[in-house]
Amino acid sequence: MALPSRRLQWLAQAVLIAGCVGLDPGWLLGGFTLALVLMAGLKLLEARDRTGRRLVALLQLVGCGLLAAQQPDLLPSLVQLLAAVLCSCWCLASAPWAPGSTAPAPVPAPA
Repeated sequence: MALPSRRLQWLAQAVLIAGCVGLDPGWLLGGFTLALVLMAGLKLLEARDRTGRRLVALLQLVGCGLLAAQQPDLLPSLVQLLAAVLCSCWCLASAPWAPGSTAPAPVPAPA
C-alpha cells in the first residue's frame, strides 16, 4: 500500500526532526541545519502545488546531507538514510513520467 505523497513528506520531515535531536545548536553549522529543517517544515505547511513540494524535498535532502556531515555515528546514519530514501521516493513518485502523474506532458521543441 502506497502512502499519499503529502504523508510521505511529513514522514520524512519527522525523521529529519528526530535526527536533529543530537545537534549542538550553539555551533554555527548545527544552528543552520536546525533552521533549515524547521524552514522545510514551514514550507511544507504552506506548499500547495508540486513545485512547492519539490522545493521542500530538495530542502529536506540538503538538510539530510548537513546532518550526515555532523553526525557520523551508526544510528544517526541510519536515520539519515531513511530520510534520504523517503525524500527520494517522493521526488520519483512526483516525476512527470511516473504512473498516475497529473503533471502536464513535456512540450516538444519546435523543428
